[in-house]
Amino acid sequence: MNQDWTTDEVEAIVSGFLTTRHSLQTATGIMGELTLLPLRSNDVFRFASGRELVVKRKSWWRGWHELWENGGISGSARPRGFFRRETIIQFGGEEFTLKPAGFWNRNWCLADSAGTMLLEIRPRDMFCRGAWLTILGTVDAALLVFAYYLVYTRWNNEPA
Repeated sequence: MNQDWTTDEVEAIVSGFLTTRHSLQTATGIMGELTLLPLRSNDVFRFASGRELVVKRKSWWRGWHELWENGGISGSARPRGFFRRETIIQFGGEEFTLKPAGFWNRNWCLADSAGTMLLEIRPRDMFCRGAWLTILGTVDAALLVFAYYLVYTRWNNEPA
């Protein structure tokens, strides 16, 4: 079930200590909530509509992840190389690249196979957990959630 999002700003507000809840909100309302449980390999995102996505860490050591919906894999992510920070995401039969926007900042960008930037993810500020997600093109909502999850785990030194 595709749900495309176009040019909008999404705010991720994080609450909780060990179990964290990431509420993704737009100007029109809550998109859904990602729940990250400690020491678990499966995390769940629930859309406000009831739709559910599961993110699975397939390999902690290699940094492999899968996105599941309705009992099947809808996306996967793997680092481009052993010492590279870029992540290759396979989603909907297409390849996307998730990469840092610069060397010194913590911003990340999602680009399609042609190199067109679709999404920018940046931290809220120094004293607030969470992020701002700026949609620069048309992005599937599940891909947006998957990209946010991958960036958040990197920011917090969790296995990504």
